[in-house]
Amino acid sequence: NRIIALAPRQITDLTKDYGADRHRIALIPNGTDISRFQSAADSVRGTSEQIQLGFLGRLEHSQKGVLHLPGILHRLNERGTNFMLTIAGKGVHEAALREPLGSFIKSGQVRFVGALNPEEIAGFFADIDVYLFPSHFEGSPNALIEAIMSGCVPAAWQLDGITDFFIEDEVSGFLAPVGDCNMLADKITDLASDREHLSAMSRKVATDARKRFSLPRVVDDYVKVIGEVMEEPVLPCHVKPWKNFQIEQAFYQPLWRKLIPVSAKRVIKKALYKLKLVNRYE
Repeated sequence: NRIIALAPRQITDLTKDYGADRHRIALIPNGTDISRFQSAADSVRGTSEQIQLGFLGRLEHSQKGVLHLPGILHRLNERGTNFMLTIAGKGVHEAALREPLGSFIKSGQVRFVGALNPEEIAGFFADIDVYLFPSHFEGSPNALIEAIMSGCVPAAWQLDGITDFFIEDEVSGFLAPVGDCNMLADKITDLASDREHLSAMSRKVATDARKRFSLPRVVDDYVKVIGEVMEEPVLPCHVKPWKNFQIEQAFYQPLWRKLIPVSAKRVIKKALYKLKLVNRYE
């Protein structure tokens, strides 16, 4: 009787691409425990000499966009912005990310701290002024919700129906067109030069997050939907034959890729890269 969407973009895609009935879709974004991040939210931002940047997530580019980070940092360096970036996470593109960040790692402006345990996340966010979120696509991003709940000012790409749902540009964070590292870096530089604005925006971010993304709100939303459905007749359900289903093109893998072990794929890809037949980050 109902489809639960985690962000407005899913409603758009479900109705436009899959013919779902808009009236049967309920928007219920994820939430998190306010108390878990209260101490982090109480931290005053912008007190250190360097503006503290942070990234938390898989070190992978296709979805998480981590290979945009060097471009942002090089622009910050050009602008003379004094920054420190702490990167938490592990992933297939860690080596590819470290390479263009070599000079910053050597100078101590970038540090990798590896994957964090759940109990370490709030402490990580407590020390971050600006949370970098360069994802290319998301559902209801838990790391972003936890960051804003902690009072980190988010800087992300404009993803219609996703990031612009969680972030109000120039009010509760910053948005830039996908891949526009210069624009995002310039916004961070402006914030770094106005620490009062940084502190005020941090408080605004945390306050808004507590109202919109708390666990009680999630529970209330589900209780409301379940109550409505219980009062409605059960809709008939007709299961489509298996032949009508197909894998989304974005996730399709040809048979040869499925048969070759991951270790062998890496060797082949490395050889092709040396021969300059493929891009290193593809």
